Amino acid sequence: MLLLPIYFNAFDIFSTEDIWETCALLLNISGESTLVNMIMDWQKKNSTRILLLIDDFHLYFARTTSQDQYVFRGNLSRPGAPILVCTSNSIPPQILDYDYPFFETFDVIYFPDFDSVERIGELAGPHLSKRVVTLMEYLPKTIQSAVTALRIVRTNASEEDDLGSLLGIYSSVYAKEYFSLPKQMQNILNALSGENSPATLAEIRPYLSYDDGMLSPYMKLMVDRNIIVRTSYAKRNSKYIIADPLFAEWIRRKMATGIVRCSLR
Repeated sequence: MLLLPIYFNAFDIFSTEDIWETCALLLNISGESTLVNMIMDWQKKNSTRILLLIDDFHLYFARTTSQDQYVFRGNLSRPGAPILVCTSNSIPPQILDYDYPFFETFDVIYFPDFDSVERIGELAGPHLSKRVVTLMEYLPKTIQSAVTALRIVRTNASEEDDLGSLLGIYSSVYAKEYFSLPKQMQNILNALSGENSPATLAEIRPYLSYDDGMLSPYMKLMVDRNIIVRTSYAKRNSKYIIADPLFAEWIRRKMATGIVRCSLR
């Protein structure tokens, strides 16, 4: 039995059907049956098993419904079905929580972060290394992040376009995350995004109309969900910052265009 790898980046996937359609196109498959059945038949006829290699699989979970995911898992569980190997910048709750379709589906392998951002920059060569290092300040220090940063700087003619290109990749994910939050949490994020360094409650309170009794529980919940990070644990004047620096930049730019704004209520 041969293995045929087919590579995807989840930035291009918005439904499970996108995966099967790409496979069918590459294999030059067409017919009246379902795409999955035709792919299974192709595998059997050619004594080949497809290896689905999908980067940034957490985006698939963010963009598809539970029903779509249940169907995908069901098809992958069929005897002789394509094998799925994927990467993610973190362990998605969809593979840890019993209520999700992919619970306990994967064998998880952890890859450590790069210990030096400058080492990643060296991969781009002397003329592009500074631009790669700048982009990596907004990204997890992983192999996939390095590939993304390298692709951007090699594509763009100007350094001024790099951050916009990076934001364009993640924009739909950030929009879904932001607008799914309660208005109070959105306002806290808006206030924190205006600070270039960790801020205390006293520093962001002028942007909000909440008293400490209302503000503190929301801040704690956001810390628990890793939306924001508490950077100091002083009894008073603890400091907070948005956990994802690229998310913070996305909010800043949306505020500049008036798409999101701080509301006093």
